[in-house]
Amino acid sequence: MQAKEHERLARTKYMEHYKTMAGKEITIPRELLMFLPLHMMIGTRYDTRSDIIVKTENVIMAKDYVAALSDSRARLFHHQIVEGRK
Repeated sequence: MQAKEHERLARTKYMEHYKTMAGKEITIPRELLMFLPLHMMIGTRYDTRSDIIVKTENVIMAKDYVAALSDSRARLFHHQIVEGRK
């Protein structure tokens, strides 16, 4: 659902702002991948021995999703994803 909503934003000033600031893709440094297990959280097994490149739209979609979470829902997701609890 959220991906569909972001498709509508693809050619708006909102998304163009981020693309102007960051470019079409964002490189996530290898060191950050070691600190945060992003390769496990986003459903794709990235090679953590090197930097990964992610489309700016995907980073903005993740940012907006996290920003929309309430504190209690964020804690619940943290327990489910990071700690493997429900």
